[in-house]
Amino acid sequence: MRIIELDPRKDPSYSEENCACIGYFDGLHRGHQALLREMKEAAEESGSGKAVITFDRDPLEVVTGRKQKQILRRETLYEMLERSGVETVFLIPFSEEIAAMPAEDFRKNFLYRLHLKTLVCGFDFRYGYQGKGTAAVLKEAQDRPFEVRVIGEISEDGQKISSTAVKQFLEKGEIENVNRFLGYTYHLEGNVIHGLQNGRKMGFPTANIELDPQLVLPRTGVYAGYAKVQGEFYRAMINLGSNPTVSESPLLHLETHLIGSGEDLYGQKACLYFTKRLRPEITFNGLEELREQLVKDRETVMNTSEQVYEF
Repeated sequence: MRIIELDPRKDPSYSEENCACIGYFDGLHRGHQALLREMKEAAEESGSGKAVITFDRDPLEVVTGRKQKQILRRETLYEMLERSGVETVFLIPFSEEIAAMPAEDFRKNFLYRLHLKTLVCGFDFRYGYQGKGTAAVLKEAQDRPFEVRVIGEISEDGQKISSTAVKQFLEKGEIENVNRFLGYTYHLEGNVIHGLQNGRKMGFPTANIELDPQLVLPRTGVYAGYAKVQGEFYRAMINLGSNPTVSESPLLHLETHLIGSGEDLYGQKACLYFTKRLRPEITFNGLEELREQLVKDRETVMNTSEQVYEF
């Protein structure tokens, strides 16, 4: 998959015909997947390439001036798009200049220059200064050189499936709802780093995973799930919290105990899949009481039936 950064001041140096869908795609949830399916269907009908038009940062950061935490790292998003069959990502470097660009200029400077056969967008897609460009405006534009297909709201139980909803579920620790809206199992990945080794002293060695400060994290607590290391899956107890029983530091730590694996994972990359929140983080009266709870947690994890669904 190739990633092409768009510059409105330069003529594009490619001429391939593509069908594309457009959006920020944070989380690549089921609503985004509906856009991808429609785009790929249009591409197959016309024999065109499969493309995505997206932005290098969350447009809300520029519009509001406030940092926006993400569900997925952009690198992870690109990997998932490639696995889904996307051949080209057209990347718009979002800036204050682009945020102030009138909707008509945005269409001409970016969309009209891409040799598109079809453009797929969501019903709530907005572009241009103050979001005055809408899906309806785009579809009604007389000068557009491509077909526009608009995907209606994707919802479940009366709630719109959106990145905002996924973030709210994460913050509440409602991991089953997160996975339901994503359409795959929520996961965090990172390098295994050195920890305090307290778990090993209690017979529960853990791998400590480096946290990405730019990501939205689930509510603190203990989760059932799986760990994927070097292509192998292990049932896992996952803890996200500050380890109040053994540490006075308020810093969050992400650690996992792999059931059935005793190897040292330091320096390796691990991917943790969250399937169920078992309990909140608790301050225990000493390590023995904590160890007794960990035995119960491990038993619960072994008896859970949830599976991993990768994107």
